[in-house]
Amino acid sequence: MGLLLEGQPCLIVGGGKIAARKAELLRDSGAIVTLVAPTISANLAESARQGRIKWIERSFAPSDLDGQYLAYAATDDATTNRDILRLCRDRRILCCAVDAGWRRGDFLTPAIVRRGDLTISVSTSGRACRRSRLVKESLSRHIDSISSAGLIVLGTSHEQLAVAEREPLHLIGPRLQATGRLLSQIWGLHEYTLLNTCNRIELHAVGAVDEDRAHLLRRVLGFDRLTDGQYYLKQGPDAFEHTCALCAGLLSQMPGENHIAAQMKQALEASAAAGWAAGMMHEWMSAVFHVSKEARQAATPYLYGREIEDLAVDYLAVRRKDCDGLRLLVLGTGKTGAGFVEKVLARFPKSEIDWCYHRNCPSLPLDCGKRARLFDLDALSERLAKADVVVSAMTADRRVIASHHAFAFSHGRPVLLLDLAMPRNIDSSLGHGLPSITLVDLDGLKLWHRREQIALPRLRRLCGDLVLAHSEYYEKLITSFQGRNTEK
Repeated sequence: MGLLLEGQPCLIVGGGKIAARKAELLRDSGAIVTLVAPTISANLAESARQGRIKWIERSFAPSDLDGQYLAYAATDDATTNRDILRLCRDRRILCCAVDAGWRRGDFLTPAIVRRGDLTISVSTSGRACRRSRLVKESLSRHIDSISSAGLIVLGTSHEQLAVAEREPLHLIGPRLQATGRLLSQIWGLHEYTLLNTCNRIELHAVGAVDEDRAHLLRRVLGFDRLTDGQYYLKQGPDAFEHTCALCAGLLSQMPGENHIAAQMKQALEASAAAGWAAGMMHEWMSAVFHVSKEARQAATPYLYGREIEDLAVDYLAVRRKDCDGLRLLVLGTGKTGAGFVEKVLARFPKSEIDWCYHRNCPSLPLDCGKRARLFDLDALSERLAKADVVVSAMTADRRVIASHHAFAFSHGRPVLLLDLAMPRNIDSSLGHGLPSITLVDLDGLKLWHRREQIALPRLRRLCGDLVLAHSEYYEKLITSFQGRNTEK
C-alpha cells in the first residue's frame, strides 16, 4: 500500500535516529509533520529550525493525536509506544510502532529507494531489517544504472583481425553458454545478445558502461588480449547505427549478403531462451530490422547481393575451368552448405556432389537426379580420396578435416579445399604439406574478391544518413530503457 500523504497531518512521538528517518520519509511524501519529544537529535533540531517539521518540546499527551492522519510510536519506552498504539486504535488513526511491539500496529515502513517519481519498497515483514537494507542498497545501484542505460556494441570482425587471430575468440558450444553466464553477473548490464558469425564476434547490450565495466566486458569476451584497433566499443547512437548497417549487410565481407539478418534473429532467440534478452533487446532489434530494411533498399543499386556461397561458386569457376566435370565434396547442411549445393547443381549441370551431414540429414533438391548423394560424417576419409573439390561449412569446435587426413590426398591429383567455416574446419597444415592441395579460407576469398569491393565508405555514409533521418527510433528506445516520463 502506498499512502498519498501530500498535505496530510502526521505525528511522530520520539526524537532519536529512527524518528529522524521517519520524519524525512514523511516530509519527502509531502506530509505535514509534527514531532513530540522532550529532546531531539541535532538533525531533527535543524529540520525544526528550518520549519520543515513542527517540534513540540515535551512528553507525549493524548491530545497530540487530535486531527492526525497517521502516527509513529518511536520512543525508547515500550509502555509509551504501546499506549500510543492503543489510543490510535481507539481513534481509528493508522499507527506504526518501531520497537518490538510492531506486530500490534497497523503498518510497517519498508526500506525505500526513491529516484525522482520512481519508488521501490523492500520489506521482510519486520523480521530482517538488515536484509531489507542490503536489498535496498543493491536496488539503488541498479536503478542508477538504469537511469543511464544505453546501447552498447563490443566486438571484433574481419576488418580488425585475420582469420587466424579471430578464430580463438569465437564463441561456440559450451564457451558461448559460459560467456553468457559470466556476463549475467556484471552489474549494470541489463540485457544482451551474443552474435557469433564466420566474420565477427559481437556483444549487443543494453546497460551502463564505465571504464571499469568496459574492461570487464573485454575480459569476459577474451578481448583483453587485443590492442586498440583490434576491437571496437560503440555506444549510444553509434551502436544503433552500427547494428543497422550490420543487419543491412553493409559490414559483411561480401556487402549485401542476407545471412546476417537471420543470424542476428537467431542470436536474439537464443539469448532470450537463455534468459539474457527480453523486452529491451527485442525493442532494439525490432527498430534495427525496420531501419536496416530501408538501408538495404537504398543501397541495392550499389550492391552485388552475394552470399558467401555465391563467392565460393565464383571462385570455383575461376580456379577450376573443368568444374562442370568435377566431383565435389560438401560438408555442412546449414544455410551456407545447402546454398552452395543448390547453386553448384544449377550452375554446373554435369558436376557430382557428395554431401556430408553430421546429425541432421538434409533433403536433396528434387531435380538433382543422381548427381548428389548423401553420406554420414563417418565415411569422410573414403569420400575425401575421391573428391576434386572439398567445401566445408560445418559448425564445429574442432578441425573436421585434420592433418591425419593427408593420406586421402596422396594420389597427387590437384585438390581445392575451400574452408567457409568459423572456427575453421580444415587444418591449415594441409595447405603446406602437399603441393597438390590448394587451401583457401574466408580471408583468402575476401582477398580474391577485393577487386569487386564497392565504395564502402559511400554505402556507410548512406546508412548513417538514413539512421539520422530515423533518429526517433533511437530516442524512443533510450526513453523507454531509462524509464523517462514522456508525458507533457
